[in-house]
Amino acid sequence: MTQDEFNKRRRFIVKLGYQLHQYGTPAYGLEAHLLEVTDLLNVNGSFIATPTSLTFVIWTSDRTQEYNYTERVLPTSPNLGALARTHELVEQLFMASISIQEAEKQLSDIANAHRFSTMLECCAFTLSGGAFSMLMRSSLFECLVASCLSFLVFLLVLWSRHSKRIEKMLDPIATLVAAVVAATIDYLLPLTLNVELAILASVIVFIPGLSLTVGLNELSARHLISGTAKIMDAMMQMFKLYFGAFLGLAIMKHVLPAHPAHWAENISIPVAPLDVTFVWLAIGILCGSLVVIFHNRLQDAVFAILAGYVAYGSSILAANYVDVRLSAFFGALFLGLYCNSFTWLRNAPTAVISLHGLVVLVPGSKIFMGLNSFLNINTIEPINNIGQQTFLILMSLVAGFIFANVLLPQKKSL
Repeated sequence: MTQDEFNKRRRFIVKLGYQLHQYGTPAYGLEAHLLEVTDLLNVNGSFIATPTSLTFVIWTSDRTQEYNYTERVLPTSPNLGALARTHELVEQLFMASISIQEAEKQLSDIANAHRFSTMLECCAFTLSGGAFSMLMRSSLFECLVASCLSFLVFLLVLWSRHSKRIEKMLDPIATLVAAVVAATIDYLLPLTLNVELAILASVIVFIPGLSLTVGLNELSARHLISGTAKIMDAMMQMFKLYFGAFLGLAIMKHVLPAHPAHWAENISIPVAPLDVTFVWLAIGILCGSLVVIFHNRLQDAVFAILAGYVAYGSSILAANYVDVRLSAFFGALFLGLYCNSFTWLRNAPTAVISLHGLVVLVPGSKIFMGLNSFLNINTIEPINNIGQQTFLILMSLVAGFIFANVLLPQKKSL
């Protein structure tokens, strides 16, 4: 192998690894996929991927040429459309239908590809808050408030894209603004409003229950550094979100005098919760919103929405026969089987649709509720032993995916 051929191959591998990391690929999937690519390109490689760094060592079989590369990176939100397109590009390279030079050029095109419009993103963020509130069996009034708060949070997200200072403190600012506005609405209107639940629903996209589950999954795959880092990052994000809500409510309790709504419950007008059938509508709306937020391709949208129904439906069905904490295991098991079937049917990464089902299953919102109960703010939803429940659900989710991969292995490493 000439030096020029080696340089082309190692450039492509480094660029591929960096972009897959930016699209939200877990460490175990990223490293395994890069090893498959190095075998294809007739070079050897060793890779270490963490949420904040990438290390590549690439060499030829005779050790005459070797390349080391290390880069400091930052965790990013998933871009599942780009991930699916990158997977297709590597498949074309596997089948020798394109050259490595063409593949490297297309990697740049994928990275610069246009995402969904800002207006569509705004609608998705707005609907996600209302859908989660509906999923929690809230009233129509509380769903509308949650949607309005989600719209305000999206405006902050837009601002953060143009301001590094806002980007660094987006999590606490989002919940702080949501808390102030929710408390003000509660003050002005006599209708009963669960302020804390409205705040939680408005930032449900930021709740890192998904990161916690992926981190535990990485730990179970013996990727200790990446898994530990992801779990700690998720916990810090949770603390920042909660502190913003805690600070906002504390400020409003001092700013607003006693008023005829929430603080005087004898004058509050109760609002009836939505019927349980609306929960199934909420899953479709929430997963449809995540299709836009995660930038899925339109051809994968139906499968992604169905993943939410598979996860929720199987866990609810299992809850009729086993403990609710164990029902998460069956939800994850059937979700994993469904997603692995998807890889064989569509030849695409499981993450393209699995994240939507995980968002329905993961107990990140329960951790937020647990912090709420621990610090003695008005209870969002009374749940006994919430810490134990959250831990058992997380373990059940990880075990469910492990069993699914044993029963039906996914077609590719991603």
